[in-house]
Amino acid sequence: MKVVITSLRFTFVFIFITYCLFVKGQISYEILKPCPEKISNTAVTGITIFGRQYVYAFSGIDSTKNYSGIHARSYKYDLIDNEWSVLPDLPGGQDRIAAGASTIKDKIYILGGYEVFEDGNEVSLNQLHIFDPISDTFLEDGAPIPTPIDDQVQVVYKDSLLYSLTGWSNDGNVNEVWMYNPIEDIWSACTPLPLGPIFSSFGSSGSIVGDTIYFLGGASEIGPFNLSDRFRKGHINPEDPTEIEWIVEKTNDALGYRMGAIQVGGVALWLGGSKISYNYDGIAYNGSGGVPALNRLLQYDPSSGQFFESEGLIPEIMDLRGLAKVGLSSFVSVGGMIADQEVTDMVIKYNLDVTPQSYDYQVDNSFYFKSNPVANLLEIYNESQSEKQILEIYNSSGILVKRFNSPTFPLRIQCSDWVDGIYYVSLLDNPGFVRTKSVAIIH
Repeated sequence: MKVVITSLRFTFVFIFITYCLFVKGQISYEILKPCPEKISNTAVTGITIFGRQYVYAFSGIDSTKNYSGIHARSYKYDLIDNEWSVLPDLPGGQDRIAAGASTIKDKIYILGGYEVFEDGNEVSLNQLHIFDPISDTFLEDGAPIPTPIDDQVQVVYKDSLLYSLTGWSNDGNVNEVWMYNPIEDIWSACTPLPLGPIFSSFGSSGSIVGDTIYFLGGASEIGPFNLSDRFRKGHINPEDPTEIEWIVEKTNDALGYRMGAIQVGGVALWLGGSKISYNYDGIAYNGSGGVPALNRLLQYDPSSGQFFESEGLIPEIMDLRGLAKVGLSSFVSVGGMIADQEVTDMVIKYNLDVTPQSYDYQVDNSFYFKSNPVANLLEIYNESQSEKQILEIYNSSGILVKRFNSPTFPLRIQCSDWVDGIYYVSLLDNPGFVRTKSVAIIH
């Protein structure tokens, strides 16, 4: 069902508001020059070139909120000149929503998304488009991601590597994690997320602080795409960035769908979104009608392990696919949906007054292997043993190899007949705390 909803357009040109934000400083926002069109679900990123700050928006859906309003148009905003420019359409000819855009050094990478056809069919895309902001042209596509993907979590590590986590691929959520190396133009499989709805989702969002990925929210395949209340953390091994240690926590703070996410001053931030999952027209999957946008700013401080949630500090906004970093503590949102699911051309710059900090992730060394790699005997140790733990071992294809209910540690497993390769060992502690580590079996 396609519904077109209209409401009064914002008539102000500029607003500047300042609020007290927790104990860390002040949050302010200003309304910038509107986008050339009303646009939602657009892939947004930012870059600074020769001292000038730019915001980019690629593809999305227009104010009709109909499948025919999905497009491949692209735009650039110059913050100094306060001017928008029309860029070439995304190459390839596919109109799309739910793509992701990320900046690495002096290039922009636009990944995935999905097409919607008149008969209602949807197809996830595998393209990786590369945009050169200096010449304002698209370069030759990068290597396609091995699994077509949309509504993925997309983050950049140390201005060097692009990660795509979970998301939707044609028929359902996936637990895959892929890493793209722009210099070598190759995708590498990373430690996957543990199977099941605790980790896998679409419409989640997150960022990287230090060596750790933080992402939350999104919708699972349970029921009418119920929202996930799981906060996921993935510690990247700097020596081997394909190796990630996954941990999950259950918290109502994690509830949110299609929020903007960014790292500012050493903290992870989530902006807007909705607490009900919905289709591209803003109508809830659960049949309850149009969903309300949040005016929420959510902050996670790795140093304290605490969430701080504030409402009313920002305008109501949802259906965001990225935010543009335009300074150490400033970022921009482009378009989205506001009250009554109206697609907007509003462009907002947020300024967060925080003192930049760096935080160290404490690796969990209480769960470990006696040796790694191993040949014939896998020995697993766990110093936080409890009666309700479950241990699962998966091969690199995500197939369950072994499962132990309430295992006794140290756990010794004969693996002499296993195929050589990487295996993933997940230890689950009720009610939903998961630790995952990889081990190599080499005979």
